[in-house]
Amino acid sequence: MVHHSTAAHVRLFLLICIFCARISTSSSARSSSSRSSASSSSSSSSSSRSRSSSSGGWVGVSLGLDASSQPIDPVRAVELIKARGFSAVKLFRPDGPTFAALAGSGLEVVTAVPNDRLAEFAGNSGAALGWVDANIAPYTDKCNITGISVGNEVMGQREGANDALYSLVPAMEALHGALEARKLHGRVKVTSPQDMSFLAASYPPSAGEVQPAIRDEMAKLLAFLDRTGSHAVLNCYPFFAYLSAPQQISRDLVFFKGGSGGYSDGELFYGSMLEGMIDAAIAAFEKLGFPNVPITLGEVGWPSAGADVASLADAAEFNGALIDYLTSGRGTPKRPGVAVRAYVFEMFDEDQKDTGPGEFEKAWGVNYADGSEKYPLNLTPGSTPTPTPTPTPTPTPTPTPTPTPTPSPSCDTAAESVWNAMEWACGEGQVPCGDLSAGGGCWEGQSSTTQAAVQASVAMNRYYQMASQEPGRCEFGGAAKLVSSVPAVLAGCGLESSNGNWCVAACLG
Repeated sequence: MVHHSTAAHVRLFLLICIFCARISTSSSARSSSSRSSASSSSSSSSSSRSRSSSSGGWVGVSLGLDASSQPIDPVRAVELIKARGFSAVKLFRPDGPTFAALAGSGLEVVTAVPNDRLAEFAGNSGAALGWVDANIAPYTDKCNITGISVGNEVMGQREGANDALYSLVPAMEALHGALEARKLHGRVKVTSPQDMSFLAASYPPSAGEVQPAIRDEMAKLLAFLDRTGSHAVLNCYPFFAYLSAPQQISRDLVFFKGGSGGYSDGELFYGSMLEGMIDAAIAAFEKLGFPNVPITLGEVGWPSAGADVASLADAAEFNGALIDYLTSGRGTPKRPGVAVRAYVFEMFDEDQKDTGPGEFEKAWGVNYADGSEKYPLNLTPGSTPTPTPTPTPTPTPTPTPTPTPTPSPSCDTAAESVWNAMEWACGEGQVPCGDLSAGGGCWEGQSSTTQAAVQASVAMNRYYQMASQEPGRCEFGGAAKLVSSVPAVLAGCGLESSNGNWCVAACLG
């Protein structure tokens, strides 16, 4: 088998074979995806500011309280969490009985504030203090509460005027002030989890960049985290990327196997999609002037049913490989040796969850709803070490024949940026792209690079229309532009528009 080749060859090969059956001799990353369908709040934090680790990583688990027809008694739930070997638990809301069950357990505990309370706290420090007095202070003597997660995925919301966006940091400041008033700010940190849609670019990871429309607010959030010694929290779901295009994405890349599924970004080699997602966020934060903010994964996991790529075996393989990666303490290519902290989503199946995104929403648990285990997990550091992937030297690849007709020179030159734009739209942009892998589309009969640009235009325009036609949503690093008439090559693609503007690949305009 021919293994990893140069990144340039990989990208060109994928452009030529775009949305065709994946050939195992080359691959590239499709980074990344996010879980906007997650619960109304998420979390993570740490009382430690350290970003280094000489041992294995730290693995927690989220515990849902409200979406099961057979809720498990809090005492038994805590026993099962400890039996699994998790170090921490994340709650989506404060809960007295659960706090009581967690008392003396040795587990770190994080709770949350929902999005609909942000405006209230932002304008009223007294309300924030009242919330801390009711939900945090009474339990800290016996329960190891270490964090408050404020809101959930606020930066990624696009519907209407996002009042929560501008209330987020003021609400965090108010809650931090309330913790200071109760002398709890040293042990209880305030943070806010974001899905990966806050990124305008994520491939290669060094190109990571925050969406222009939210850069100011993201900078304020990072400044708060940096000043208070908290962590940036990311909800990362390789599952959603793989679900959207399993034939085009390397399974090895998704399941931490590296090898021919990996890719290089300069001198750094990426053997897993998750590492690329994390490093893309780090690169984006660096560009805003915050290179050292620690990162915790607030949600990451894999469902065991409800989709073609969601089986019990898939969940066991991904979560097992994830835990091996976390406990190895190897960090990411950009931060080697800095162990990644994460909360696995989630402890138990929840059969009453909204299944709008898919039936898999009921099956994220590592245990069934009745508490029984689905598959083994080994959280002992180094028990099954995952070696740091390294590029494998390969013979010079045989040039791929260029299909006829001759590719458009302009789109040929822009091939890489067009590919990156489509990857982002179909990944973090959450655009439905399943039909782009079908035959008989409006791109049939075009040259390979023009075909790629046409498919990218379909994806980018869908994203632009979903984002309320905001001009800043048709940038894609210069790969796209707004047009008032559809280019002839796109005439049969059925591009929709409610304002007479379309977002298309710049090389087609």
